[in-house]
Amino acid sequence: MSAATNNLHKIADELRGQQPFDASLILKTAKSRGVTFDVEDVNLLLTKDRKSNLFCCPYFIQKFIRDYLKDNPLNSILDTSAGIGALLAPIVHELAPNQAVALEENQQAHEIAVMMGYESGIDWRLGSPLNLLDDIEQEFEIVMGSPPWSLKRESLTFPLGDTDIEIRDDVDKLTILKSSLLMTPDGAGFFITSPNFTFKHFKNGVYKNLSHFNLFPDAILSLPGGTFPGTALGGLLVIIRKQKPEKLFVGELSSNVASNDIILKNLKARKQGKIPQLGALIDVNSFSSFQTLIAKREFEKLVGPLGLQPTPFCKIAKEINVIKPNQDEESSNLQNVIYLPKIGRSQAVVSLDDLQIKPQNYLQVVLDSDKAIPAYVANFFNTKLGIKIRELLSSGSTIPKINKLQLFKANIYLPDMETQAKIVRINSSISDITTQLEALQRQLWNNPRNIKEIEKTVISFTHENDFEIWMETLPFPLASVLWAYHVEDADIRRKIDNLFNFFEALSEFTATVLLSAFASDLSFYNQKSENWIDNDPKYKDWIYTSNFGGWNVLGERLAKETRTLLSTKDERERCLNLFGRPDIDFLEMLTNKKMFRVLREVAGYRNQWKGHTGIISSNELDKRLGLLESSLSDIRHVISDRYSTVLLLSPESGECSEGIHCYQVKALMGTRPPFKKESVKTLRGMDKKKLYLIHDDQLKPIKLLPFIRLMESPKTEQNACYFYNRLNKEGVRWVSYHFESEAEIVRPYDEIMSTLLLLRSAENLDITTGSPT
Repeated sequence: MSAATNNLHKIADELRGQQPFDASLILKTAKSRGVTFDVEDVNLLLTKDRKSNLFCCPYFIQKFIRDYLKDNPLNSILDTSAGIGALLAPIVHELAPNQAVALEENQQAHEIAVMMGYESGIDWRLGSPLNLLDDIEQEFEIVMGSPPWSLKRESLTFPLGDTDIEIRDDVDKLTILKSSLLMTPDGAGFFITSPNFTFKHFKNGVYKNLSHFNLFPDAILSLPGGTFPGTALGGLLVIIRKQKPEKLFVGELSSNVASNDIILKNLKARKQGKIPQLGALIDVNSFSSFQTLIAKREFEKLVGPLGLQPTPFCKIAKEINVIKPNQDEESSNLQNVIYLPKIGRSQAVVSLDDLQIKPQNYLQVVLDSDKAIPAYVANFFNTKLGIKIRELLSSGSTIPKINKLQLFKANIYLPDMETQAKIVRINSSISDITTQLEALQRQLWNNPRNIKEIEKTVISFTHENDFEIWMETLPFPLASVLWAYHVEDADIRRKIDNLFNFFEALSEFTATVLLSAFASDLSFYNQKSENWIDNDPKYKDWIYTSNFGGWNVLGERLAKETRTLLSTKDERERCLNLFGRPDIDFLEMLTNKKMFRVLREVAGYRNQWKGHTGIISSNELDKRLGLLESSLSDIRHVISDRYSTVLLLSPESGECSEGIHCYQVKALMGTRPPFKKESVKTLRGMDKKKLYLIHDDQLKPIKLLPFIRLMESPKTEQNACYFYNRLNKEGVRWVSYHFESEAEIVRPYDEIMSTLLLLRSAENLDITTGSPT
């Protein structure tokens, strides 16, 4: 945290007891005391006031617009929502237009602009932008604005040739239209607006009617969630011109300035980027949102391996019915039907008895028995591809739903009837085996005397190498510990110790992955961290002498926060972005309540058994091993194959071309070295000294916080995985749960010190740099 920001916060605390938060008064007080501050300091101050509608345009957007404009002389510019002048003033300072006009409704924002010295060279006009625009007759080369998002809809009538046209939309969208009409014929408009700008169901809305005014979207760039204070929604930077482009340019701006520079280069050249995030040229009529475009590309990747042609749903569906709460018996007894959820990700089923949510939230689909088998179609809609199709079919700004017309128009991917029948038959066989195993499980507990017969039957269902195959799918920090347990046959105590080590490693690894995702956006981290940081004086310093229980508590709190974000409509997209757009099954595994319940139980065993240090009988050791192996079975059930879509990696060599980084990496998966070498592509550069997680078909790796490291042991120079343990007088203590030659090492204090502050207090971090104060 900079000294200026720290001083501003102190003044804010000082004034808080006297009157409500007032940014203008805080800055006036600071100025009177000789405290200097810049636009970043002011921006951080404004984010503290959640009730204020003052907005400071993020730096990466400011820079993008300035860089776009800087290559050509600029004569005139109009900002319809100038705020504190953070966007307009630097452009005026750098490009020196002959005329710059700033419209602003908020008197407090103008006062801050004056204190910032942003009045120079700008004609400030205070009042409602919609009204002030009526008094402006001249045209401007550049028009821009970031009008406060409004849910208030109004109607304005515009002259259009010999008639008038009524446009009804949110007030901020009407401001965009009205100001765009003031552009010169070769001018451009830059507008920061909400995601619903492109919603086409607003028939009388601004976006749908731009062409009537000879206005055309030239580029629509998606902005990430969290760009704007007070909302997790993303936004749009829309560029509007009076010349119609052949194709609409779309992309995704972010705080990654290097990527934004590539987008700008591609935009000016009207060139496709190597990936859609860096620029894509599409037909304007096919565009609804950038997220939908990406979903369609992901959909195409899922379809490719199937080798199947699309089947129009209308060719296999005889009718689609909306289920009513009091569904009549006749329609309930229809044959050859499936029940498809209209909302969410609940399972598609073939019987009303299997519905998981309220009946009115399903569509009843009657299938043609000569073309489709209900069990196959229902299960298809529950696959990754099926769920993606459901997401693409869903529409609506409040609760996205699938409607009958959209479903009829959809394509699905079905094999021939013979293959459908064979797959359904095999699936039934798997279900039968599951049923038999469940029956054996009941017999085991109800009739323990038959244990030998039951054991023989269970063994017939399993293969000895199943466990080894599963271990190889896990990240090395976990798999290596399990391997130490698996290969130990003679010493039961060591097997118990190795299992304890595994559970402790799993706890720290899981918490580290969750914490690393949140820490990838320190501004967001500061907003949410009170939900997992314990400020109780007894526990606030637990991380300096970390333990199994502490990691469990941290992991549970982070998992709970993640589940909350995923279940909140406005927060879900931002949460997925924080985690690098993982497969949703992976994220559900990482936050599974059962996993943390098991870890708590194991921590309880450890505390209980440590208290009994006398001689332990072989029967007691067998009992303890049995309990831990039962816990391991529960964990295996939760994790299953969820890590199959994830790669833990250590970067080696890499190069960058047109915004895409291509790396050779060590894939840190499986039980032991040597590690496979793989190639990955990312949107961001990676540090060779760090570890990262990246998900299949995604380009945003998550940098793991340095609680887990792959490093050479001082004596043997062999690569081993070490977990952060605690601080002591000599330095940082690290432990390895699989490398017995040097199970403990002490290293000098390093970056781990600033990382530990993440778990002390959000106030200790400068969110612009991530460094401790």
